[in-house]
Amino acid sequence: MISKAHKKVGFQIEFKTDPEHPDWTYTLAEFAAALYTILKEEDIITDCEIQSFDWRCLYEIQKLDSRVKTAYLTEWDNEPGCPNSFFDPDPAKAGLWTGGILVKDHQNSIPQMIKDLGGACWEPEDVELTEETLQEAHNLGLRLSFGHGPNTAGTTFNADLVSKLIDWGVDGIITDDPEC
Repeated sequence: MISKAHKKVGFQIEFKTDPEHPDWTYTLAEFAAALYTILKEEDIITDCEIQSFDWRCLYEIQKLDSRVKTAYLTEWDNEPGCPNSFFDPDPAKAGLWTGGILVKDHQNSIPQMIKDLGGACWEPEDVELTEETLQEAHNLGLRLSFGHGPNTAGTTFNADLVSKLIDWGVDGIITDDPEC
């Protein structure tokens, strides 16, 4: 059982799946159902944010309960011209991590796409974030936390970059660097 502290803190849980290797995990529906069972049993549905690069997982958990807050992770290689980018001209590549849903059908805007899909938060990698896309996300009512650290484009902690993004008004920082 999760302690009473959960009433004071939130939990951020990441689905780790890969659409190129579906055999590495349970099916998306099984995975979402198992997580949802725990969220219900522990009475922490509204205390959690579920995040994933594989957006198909987020759709599955949202089907189970609209109260589950979902955070849509993206990374720097979503820029136009990168392989398997959301902007790839090949719909199979552009929709690989989104379950076939294409950004071109959402005004070529990742924040708009996330909003349209029912997401609560966009969590881009620090290097892909611009002040304009941050403002767009906020205007759409999305929270925005950015990823930063050693597993983010191989960078180390960059205090100047983090300070700049804080000045822009980001809502949070996700890092795996304990010295941050």
